Amino acid sequence: MIAQLAKIFKIRGRGDTWNTITNEGNPAYSPLIKDYITAVKEEQAKARVLPKQANPMFIGKIRSIASFIDDQLKSQSGSITSREKYTLLRDQALFKLQFFAGDRASDISNLLVQEIKELPDQSGFAFKHTYSKTLRGGDGKNNTFAIKRCEDKLICPIRAVEKYVQWSSKWGVNLTNGYLFRLVSENGIVLEDAVTYSAIYERLKYYLQILGIDEGETPHSLRAGCAVTLAISKENTAKDIMSHIGWSSLKMANYYSRASQLKDACNVAGELAKRDIEDAAEIYAEFGSTENLSNAFGSGQ
Repeated sequence: MIAQLAKIFKIRGRGDTWNTITNEGNPAYSPLIKDYITAVKEEQAKARVLPKQANPMFIGKIRSIASFIDDQLKSQSGSITSREKYTLLRDQALFKLQFFAGDRASDISNLLVQEIKELPDQSGFAFKHTYSKTLRGGDGKNNTFAIKRCEDKLICPIRAVEKYVQWSSKWGVNLTNGYLFRLVSENGIVLEDAVTYSAIYERLKYYLQILGIDEGETPHSLRAGCAVTLAISKENTAKDIMSHIGWSSLKMANYYSRASQLKDACNVAGELAKRDIEDAAEIYAEFGSTENLSNAFGSGQ
């Protein structure tokens, strides 16, 4: 939040320094702010308060949700309304795409159709984010990444997006420009507005709860799950992962991936599309978290 405030003041012409004598410049850079944050961090450390991270959601749960949605589309093909079918197809494409992109739910919701390009060999899509949580201010920055087709059609995000767009077109929804994922009204009208974070949250929790696999995940858990999966893979470097997910610092990449060291890489998108990412959840459960371990010397207080 402090970094965002600092950038806002800088855009308004307040520079990137603060003069303690004249009380002029960018107040977000005041030594008082820095000292306060340092004191809070020290106090939290002494109290053994650790930052709460999103519980990673791995490909196994994506598979479960995809299977459930496919069953709903098939078993209720005669009774399901167009609104319900649109919602199911949209949800399936959105969740798969968010996991394989490692994106924030808010960034996925702001994704424009015009920002999606097909790779030359039709092996997947290239995405170019020009507006997101970290791409604000109009300074020309962008986050470009690729997502490839998976051999397993059930979890393939490219196939899900294509299916969603094709059915929407047949239903009369124009998805040639504007937001890719949109809200739908109670009477079945697809709006021009982007799907909201609250709608994504509610839909994700609905699937997890109805399947009995809810362990406190949120939409951000998809981003965390992608980061951990990439870090566990043998083919990825920190630079590759940062580029794919859109992080600008190694500290942030290590924080999300729970990894202190990442090995050499070749192709992040291709690695995500392989079948062997299925074991990421098991590896994380065994080595990536200490929450389920018992205390070494009794319960303790």
